[in-house]
Amino acid sequence: MLFCVYEKQKSNKDLLKNTIKKNFNKLSQKYDKRTKIYKDFQKNFKEIVNVSVRVNLTLFTKKFYEKIVNKIVYGELDIEIMRDIMDKDLDINKNELNRIFERKSIVPFTKWYVKMYHKKYEYDKIFDAIENNTINKLNKNLKCKCLAFKAFLIP
Repeated sequence: MLFCVYEKQKSNKDLLKNTIKKNFNKLSQKYDKRTKIYKDFQKNFKEIVNVSVRVNLTLFTKKFYEKIVNKIVYGELDIEIMRDIMDKDLDINKNELNRIFERKSIVPFTKWYVKMYHKKYEYDKIFDAIENNTINKLNKNLKCKCLAFKAFLIP
């Protein structure tokens, strides 16, 4: 991996520097492009940000085992395979220091706290049905669980 990082660094001198110039287009969206304020902002824009540089080791390790280990064992490893991994599979991330990413979930039931309340609600419904003898009013999935609980709880 160090060889790949070294080779990639030789081709791109700024790859492992821990400073980057911030993207002008993202910061300038709040200005109207026809005004003098925008043109002055564009001309004087020199914001440089400190970043943390990290190599995605998980991706690299996965690709290493998929592509390189077989080649090493059979003696077929050449520089082209190494360059292919460097260009496509070696991912170097640069994030601003103290940057925070919000945790998002597209599917709501993947959140642990939603799952917990969902299960609690499900069991409450089952035990209420057993107590009130209204098992037939449950949907078919809950009815199966309810009958299994009833057989286990009431001999």
